Amino acid sequence: MKPIFLVAIALVAAPISASADTITLPPGLWNYDGTATLGLAELRESGEECMQAGQSTYDLNKVARSIAPGCELAAATSTGDGVTFSIACTGDVKGELEGEFSFTQDAAALEAMGWTGTPDARVPLEVTATATRVAETCQ
Repeated sequence: MKPIFLVAIALVAAPISASADTITLPPGLWNYDGTATLGLAELRESGEECMQAGQSTYDLNKVARSIAPGCELAAATSTGDGVTFSIACTGDVKGELEGEFSFTQDAAALEAMGWTGTPDARVPLEVTATATRVAETCQ
């Protein structure tokens, strides 16, 4: 997967449980589609991902740090059907991303908006993604 979609796909792969800073995904085969818009540039990615049982818990702190050095999960709150979050980047890559993802047993959606660049010259960033579990196994 391309790095720009790491957060989108990790957050969107249809969790069955979520605490404020972790997400556990159900096993199975998932189809995903994501778009990241950075300024005027748009990047799209779609595909399939196999989620194996016992290997599908994501720590949102680790996901935030994987974006770039200096990126951290600033806040995360469980909601009735998902998680809201904010990520702050203060290293070489500067920016903020705030979003929410919601889910059911077999589907999820992510919407996040923010910026990157410098505080004086912000480039808007928007990430949207959806995922649907198409099979309970990857066979």
